[in-house]
Amino acid sequence: EEASAMLEKVEILGMVALDILIVGLIVIIKIVMDLGACLATHPVDTVLDPSSCYANPTQ
Repeated sequence: EEASAMLEKVEILGMVALDILIVGLIVIIKIVMDLGACLATHPVDTVLDPSSCYANPTQ
């Protein structure tokens, strides 16, 4: 009985870890896409200073 309770805890932890991983991936992909879109619409010097993308967002 103790083993099944332990297994249940591991299962829940695994699901939580998976959720965190998925959310993290989505956030990273979104940041990369935003930065890519910014670099595509800004001059090349923004590659050296990506913060200007956030300072001057495109319309």
